[in-house]
Amino acid sequence: MAPTTQAASQTWVGEAGLLLKRAIAADSRQPDAYYQMGILDQQQLQWQASVAMLSPR
Repeated sequence: MAPTTQAASQTWVGEAGLLLKRAIAADSRQPDAYYQMGILDQQQLQWQASVAMLSPR
C-alpha cells in the first residue's frame, strides 16, 4: 500500500470507530453497532477489544 493510501485508510478506520462509539453511546441496545465495532477491532488485530464487542450483553 502506498503511504498516502495507508494514511487515508487509517483516517477511515478512525472515523468509523468514532461513529460506531457514538452509535453505541446513543443506543447501547443496538447490536449492529457492537458487531461492526468488533469487526473493525479484528481488522486492526485488537483481539481482546473485538471479543468484548462481540460478546453477548
